[in-house]
Amino acid sequence: MSVDLLESIERDLDKIGELWDFDIPDGTLDRISQKLSSLKAQVGVQKSLQATANLLRQQQDGKALPKQRARGVRNLISFVFGEKKSRGRARHKQLRAWDCNALKFLGLSYSIEEIVKMEDAAFELLRKRRCFEPST
Repeated sequence: MSVDLLESIERDLDKIGELWDFDIPDGTLDRISQKLSSLKAQVGVQKSLQATANLLRQQQDGKALPKQRARGVRNLISFVFGEKKSRGRARHKQLRAWDCNALKFLGLSYSIEEIVKMEDAAFELLRKRRCFEPST
């Protein structure tokens, strides 16, 4: 994405503050609020995934990941496929359909607690991303 496009997006977002000065038709603010909530969820998810992608890019070939990150993957796999499920039942069932690489990336990006407590909109964004689609 070009710097010009990013700057343009940021300027357009600043224009939302100008809504204060207008008499807005019923329903419009609700639609804008819904779009902003969706964008907020997207930015949060993208931030987490991008941090993980950057970590992986910076990792030297043959060098192990930090133990805490690797432990997150192991814990997520146990959460998804293990027997004890006291929390996050619906999420762990959905995660069982994800492919191995998607689960590893998710485990590097989020803790189990973060996944369980994640807003539905953010989890749905993760699920819909191409790299997280169920394998067929």
